[in-house]
Amino acid sequence: MDLTIVEQLVESSTTQGSKIVFQQIDKKYEEDEHSLEMHLPYIRKMFETRMQDSSTDIKIIPLMVGQIPDDDYSKYAQVLVPYFTDDRTLFVISSDFCHWGERFKFTHKYENFDEVEIYKSIEQLDKFGIQQIEMQSLAGFQQYLKDTKNTICGRNPIQLLLAIIEEAGKQEANVFSTEFVKYD
Repeated sequence: MDLTIVEQLVESSTTQGSKIVFQQIDKKYEEDEHSLEMHLPYIRKMFETRMQDSSTDIKIIPLMVGQIPDDDYSKYAQVLVPYFTDDRTLFVISSDFCHWGERFKFTHKYENFDEVEIYKSIEQLDKFGIQQIEMQSLAGFQQYLKDTKNTICGRNPIQLLLAIIEEAGKQEANVFSTEFVKYD
């Protein structure tokens, strides 16, 4: 873990005098979060060759993104853009998309629901959200969430990513493309 960057982010939240808050979370919350531990083996495997050819290990800066008011995403994005545009940095945003069912209090149904199997309905719902992400539309994705009430796990980091892309795109040299490789 790159503690220097973690400390810089925490420091930035206190020196800017704004609502931006980067803080180290309590261990009880960290232990409940499973996405990082699921990704670390894959990240390590992806960088295995580089790590063998170099005397340095990769550094991880885990960010758990909680609820952020819609108006504040750009403030967080401004702080994170320098890291995002650095060629040595890789952002990994995780989402398993829709959590459907009574357990999640989400049973979104289309008008023609009786004619469509539920997994196809969920896939259609998710793909509408994926379209907004691929178009890099923060406003579109937020509207999609409001309209559908989709319980996308990872919606907050996705929104932050879209805000970062939007903020970084204000600089002419930065052009980004977003493409989902696979949906299963």
